[in-house]
Amino acid sequence: MSDSTDRPGPSSAAGAPARATDAARPASPAQHGIWLTSRLTHVPEVFHLALRIGFDRIDTAALARAVDATVARHPALSSALVERDGVLRPVPAGRVPALTVLEPAGEPLGECADACADALAKRLAEELSLPFDLARGPLARFTLDRRADGSAELLVVAHHAVFDGNSKDVLVADLAAGYAAALASPSAVAVEEGTARSDADAAPPVDPGLLARAAAFHGPRWAAATAPVLPGSPRAVTDAGRGESVAWRLDRAA
Repeated sequence: MSDSTDRPGPSSAAGAPARATDAARPASPAQHGIWLTSRLTHVPEVFHLALRIGFDRIDTAALARAVDATVARHPALSSALVERDGVLRPVPAGRVPALTVLEPAGEPLGECADACADALAKRLAEELSLPFDLARGPLARFTLDRRADGSAELLVVAHHAVFDGNSKDVLVADLAAGYAAALASPSAVAVEEGTARSDADAAPPVDPGLLARAAAFHGPRWAAATAPVLPGSPRAVTDAGRGESVAWRLDRAA
């Protein structure tokens, strides 16, 4: 996922699958590496990137429209990775991601304390670990957990083949813009581009032979890693550390 110049603008239909032209280009080297490693690993969720957004109050219908508009703006979220004739390519998935709503169960969170908190943590952990089918897609999902006290939490889980750390900022900004637009105009929503883009402004098509030529050029020039520039710094990561999450609250103005 990227904040690219060739994404659909406000005139695009919300939830539309990735464009057919996207299927013509081969997967990037990073996508190819992730795809291959995903097939070899016994822990596929290592490539799951998650984002949690909490709401004191939520308009579920407005959020659903914001999700549809954001997904339409970023076709990678509605894609799959398929190997054809020995070449891995991103193709439109059979369906597009849409908001899944989990209705509140039991008493308000404040009245069941630890038991409700544990149940919520279990639901989120289960949703986070659900596998993605890279060959069928889509490679992102949006789940809203509504609480009995009126609050809610949106869990976005996307596969690293179409999503990275920088994508989180883009996704949150587009969801926020779409949600605000949906609240202001309940009948329709689109993530605003500021100005409509013409065909002349669109990014040029990707040369399908570019990857092969780059591989032919750089292959013979491969070099092993050199010594660290800074003495004493680690040469390479040799094992994985524990993951962690960071939470913060924003006031209404923010």
